[in-house]
Amino acid sequence: ARASISLQYGESIAVRLRLPAKPSPALRKLADEYFDPAGLLRQEHFQSFHQVIEVFRQADLDAVIYSDVLEYLDRENELAEGLDLERQLLAKLRRGSRDTPGQPGGALPWRSLTLAASITTSTTTGASISPSATTGSFSGMPGSFPS
Repeated sequence: ARASISLQYGESIAVRLRLPAKPSPALRKLADEYFDPAGLLRQEHFQSFHQVIEVFRQADLDAVIYSDVLEYLDRENELAEGLDLERQLLAKLRRGSRDTPGQPGGALPWRSLTLAASITTSTTTGASISPSATTGSFSGMPGSFPS
């Protein structure tokens, strides 16, 4: 049998290392360093899984890593990065900071283009929406698009 890394499905999804009956010392070392005693990848190694793959391949050239493991970890890492960014932004908002990563001068993404909208109501024409932007202006009836 050969070593493999696959997903284990249950109440939650986990990344599992399966070792052959007589694993090499290199595979044992990999298991001790990156996986818990049950053979599950420790969460702190999700972000650096590429390193685990390198060590795994060096330890056993016949080892198998199933593609769903890579897809799962990519998704988990993307979610973790998004949550981390959200925490950073919320912390800045709580401190009263307007600096936003990726936005020069602290502009929020939806404020990149300043719109000033005025809505007026007339008895003859109905409501008129007249947004004006830094790049130009338009006005028209609700539901119509200016040409």
